[in-house]
Amino acid sequence: MRGRVAGSSEAQTGRGEHVAVFYAHDRELIETVGQFLLDGLQDGVAIAMATRGHRRALDAWLECAGVDVPGSIRARRYIEVDAADTLARVMVEGWPDPAGFWQAIMPLMDEAASSGRPVRIFGELVSLLWESGQVGAAIDVEALWNELGAQHPFDLICGNAAESASLAEHSDSFAMLCSAHTRTVAEQ
Repeated sequence: MRGRVAGSSEAQTGRGEHVAVFYAHDRELIETVGQFLLDGLQDGVAIAMATRGHRRALDAWLECAGVDVPGSIRARRYIEVDAADTLARVMVEGWPDPAGFWQAIMPLMDEAASSGRPVRIFGELVSLLWESGQVGAAIDVEALWNELGAQHPFDLICGNAAESASLAEHSDSFAMLCSAHTRTVAEQ
């Protein structure tokens, strides 16, 4: 099954969705997330909290889809944030700090929500933690996203490399990671 998150009638997001996308190849992730952000830009604000490479690929995808990316960034309808820089602001002594999370994320949420339009976020904080072996910290960040989602309406897609997320030694943690989401999508 092709796991399109946004745009298909069977897998559309709505306010409050927290979707985990597991992908084998970057192109799958970029296509899925690109469509999710494109749909968000049509009637709201989109935030890409991603690695530098994924931000560049998403910019190119959105440009090909007809989005004036520089104009959308200037208008603050499309907000790009470096995931590693954000994660550095969230972590204290190797563990996610709730106050640091709120301080790093809330200004973005406030800015995006000030338009009164729906907010869509693509995030790779959890992926960066998981891939570095900080599995427990990754699950705690998912809990922080859920706490934020209970207070502010937004849709969130978390991108996770399927290879690193499915390591057998982390099967219990993988189940916890999946259960932290409203839905999971596996790209094939």
